[in-house]
Amino acid sequence: MTGEYKPADIAKFVSEIEPYLDPSSLEVAWELLSEDGETTDPAGLAEILFSDTSAPLCYAAYCLLSEDKLYFKQKGDRYEPRSKAQIVEIQHQQQVAAVKQEEWQQYLQRIEQALAGKSVEWQESDRPRLEAIERFATFAEEA
Repeated sequence: MTGEYKPADIAKFVSEIEPYLDPSSLEVAWELLSEDGETTDPAGLAEILFSDTSAPLCYAAYCLLSEDKLYFKQKGDRYEPRSKAQIVEIQHQQQVAAVKQEEWQQYLQRIEQALAGKSVEWQESDRPRLEAIERFATFAEEA
């Protein structure tokens, strides 16, 4: 897994691994490893996913594992598969966060419409935010 690499080689190296950076492939590895309760490292994951442990593919596996917040958790220099219950909970948390982010973006769009003098149909979810703005505008620093 070691080699003679120079800084000038980095761009080529990164472009070489790009096709392998599919986070959905981690689900397959998770299924295989969680059945046996095994941990893995980047080289082990490269072997599972790509049937190859060359430096670029080990690095691709490392990138997948280091970016993953769903299927594996790092324990020292190994990666442990999460339980199914943990994955379901994390997916739920991600979904809730995505809904909140979408509501926030829509709220900001309505604010921009109002500032532009356009008609706005406010949502019930806007009420606490609008009340906070009103309190701040009315009482300034006391709010």
